Amino acid sequence: MILITGASSGLGAALASIYGNEGQSLLLTGRNEQRLTQVVSSISGEVNAIAADLCQPQEISALLDSLPQSSGKPVARSSIPRHL
Repeated sequence: MILITGASSGLGAALASIYGNEGQSLLLTGRNEQRLTQVVSSISGEVNAIAADLCQPQEISALLDSLPQSSGKPVARSSIPRHL
């Protein structure tokens, strides 16, 4: 499973589309639930999504608790939030 943060737009959405359409199992997260839902619906294959603001520690904990206990391919993505 590949975890992609910031998947509701931009680079995160592009990575989700690429990996999802290659048949990878995805867990997507992003702050905008409506856009995240649109990204999920555009991908065929196994895709799960959790709307979360990873600037909030409690939302990070909830996301980590939802991760499956299996190893997968790491994907790194970093960005500077626009609201900072």
